[in-house]
Amino acid sequence: MGIFGTIILIVWKASGKFSKIETLLETLDKRLTGIEGKSAGAFQSMSPISLTSFGQKLLEDSVMKEYIDSNSEKFENSIISLCKNKTSYDIQNCSFNFFDSLAFPSEIENKLKEFAFGQGVEMNVFRRVGGIYLRDILLNKLNLNLEDTESSNKEIL
Repeated sequence: MGIFGTIILIVWKASGKFSKIETLLETLDKRLTGIEGKSAGAFQSMSPISLTSFGQKLLEDSVMKEYIDSNSEKFENSIISLCKNKTSYDIQNCSFNFFDSLAFPSEIENKLKEFAFGQGVEMNVFRRVGGIYLRDILLNKLNLNLEDTESSNKEIL
């Protein structure tokens, strides 16, 4: 095996390690979002995760609620198509992932950033607030009750 083969072997082995590191960083980022949101007082992690009064204020006083309401059908369809399973937990996870990767139109993004700056919260907190709000809309539409622990295991669709 020449130098070229050795380099290929090193790169191949390193790529698997980088994938593991990327996965760990994504997990860490999601955990930090939860910690930031809880420390900002926007949501609580009691089961199920829910908005606090401050989180509700962030949702309603910013453009987030209006933006979600005007796009809810499109967002709901995207989330349902993303979910392999359709339990309450899956819908929540898909909703959070959807909002983590959502590219807001620049006008909405700028308004959210200005509002976030004025409130002293991070944009990822807004994304989680939006994810919780849309999750609630979707669970209601799918007749899954947040408070009913039996329904969290119920398959839908």
